[in-house]
Amino acid sequence: MSFVISHLPFVISLALLVAFSPRITVTDDSDLTMDFEGMPYLHHNPGGVDLGGWRMIGYRYNSDRLAPGETLRVTLDWEEVQGGSSATLRMVAPAAVRHDELPAIAAATAHPQAGTGSATLELPIPYDVAQGLYLIRLGSGDEEAISVYLRPVWVGEGEMAVEQPVSSTFADGALRLHTAEATQPASNRLDLRLDWSAARPVAANYGLSMRLTDPADNEWARLDDQPGYGFLPTSLWPVGRLIHDRYTLPLPEGTPPGDAYTLTVSLYRVATRESVGEFALPVSLHRATLRPDAPVIARFGDELALSRLKAPKRVQQGETVLPTAYWLAVERPSADYVVEWRLEAPGIGDLRFGIWDLAPGSPPTGWPAGALVAGRAALSIPPTTPAGDYILSLTLRDPTSGASLGTYTLPQPVHVQERERVWELPPMQREVGARFGGMIELAGYDLKREGDALHLTLHWRALAVPDQHYMLFVHLADPATGRPIAQVDTMPRGFAYPTGMWAPGEVVSDEVVLSLEGVPAGRYDLVIGWYEPGETSHRLPATDRTGNPLPDDRLILPDGVNIGGR
Repeated sequence: MSFVISHLPFVISLALLVAFSPRITVTDDSDLTMDFEGMPYLHHNPGGVDLGGWRMIGYRYNSDRLAPGETLRVTLDWEEVQGGSSATLRMVAPAAVRHDELPAIAAATAHPQAGTGSATLELPIPYDVAQGLYLIRLGSGDEEAISVYLRPVWVGEGEMAVEQPVSSTFADGALRLHTAEATQPASNRLDLRLDWSAARPVAANYGLSMRLTDPADNEWARLDDQPGYGFLPTSLWPVGRLIHDRYTLPLPEGTPPGDAYTLTVSLYRVATRESVGEFALPVSLHRATLRPDAPVIARFGDELALSRLKAPKRVQQGETVLPTAYWLAVERPSADYVVEWRLEAPGIGDLRFGIWDLAPGSPPTGWPAGALVAGRAALSIPPTTPAGDYILSLTLRDPTSGASLGTYTLPQPVHVQERERVWELPPMQREVGARFGGMIELAGYDLKREGDALHLTLHWRALAVPDQHYMLFVHLADPATGRPIAQVDTMPRGFAYPTGMWAPGEVVSDEVVLSLEGVPAGRYDLVIGWYEPGETSHRLPATDRTGNPLPDDRLILPDGVNIGGR
């Protein structure tokens, strides 16, 4: 099973060859079926196919090749029918074999009668379906417990993208996103429609990332694949032709209803994960999870109750505790209540995290009675927090008066672990002493070149607790213009140990690898600095070891880099 699923595109290609290759002559294809567990290829069934309450002895198509807007007519022949049997045909994308959540392109159901007979089912093909191979799945019984796949069909080219408006461009304008729509047919599902086109041929097969976040950047759904779940590679997109791409993102139980979600659609280079463009789509979720029978562990007045509280058992100094409170609307809330979070350790310390929305971007007054809503928080543990067991509690408060409506304490403690840190500087090739924002010092660095890669190990020292996670930039720059020829933007240790986790006096050594592939011959400056992540990208003020400000808040390292010996 695992082999078949992991090689699904290859298996489908084999099926396509069997079904459509002009070199293969099939004398009778009326009984060809396949599945993806036992026989993942088209094979004959001389005795018919047992589908539980009935036996299919053959089938016929009006055509194996169709166009958007046409109808596939499938005639099923049967025998040995038991009472109450049903036959459901579904046209599905190849990706549906491993993504059960994908809806069918078209579906139809028949009820075979006793004895021997036949019926014709119609599958109308939508106009907005992508060109390509589609599977025909025949299911029988409750929830289609028994199913097989008939011969695949080919849907030809659809409409051109000439007059379609463009929402965003990717890969330097080579790829265009025309339409991005999100609909929520159920509380646990988000359906996405993306319409693309290629402005010119593309050699690369880009990866696709989609991320659904609330106003606090909590992530509620993610997909990381290639277009069409891997069946619409960008290198095969015909120029100027609309590519209809459809997805279903599962939503977790308790996803808060609200109008302030953002779906970020990105394309990236698979080898390096470097983005080649992104598009932000506002999304509204209006279908709440209804669980009036959910268990209750605490009540807060007549309107709200707490169903459960999830939190990690342990966390290291400088990390973030991510609790989730599952609120139950006993009645429709009359106010947008807020919550106060605390971590307390008797004799050790008390951490207060202020007032939070119950669920960011989801006002409680919009919750229907019976709604179960997951409220997430991000409680940053300072790097200097004493190690030990802490008790997590939440207090529900009135948004106007601040009055408490009750407190719940998690029975299990959250253990704050002491982090292993380095306090002594290692031997360094070059000492520097430059400072950034009065919080971070570059004590020195080591530099070596291996082939087409430059290995720069930076030795940092925290002068204070950095007030956030800053981004580090390393540029190989033209000395005359300062323009980067090659660059790396990252957080220390590949984002695994960001600056907000550092303790005063701690030494952090971090290797950055800068690719020199394709860099023209010449002498270049090696430039570093820090900046705030986000839209502003404001740089931390930089000074040299004597306190003099550095131009453009960037440090040019003493060692330049020669490429090609010029």
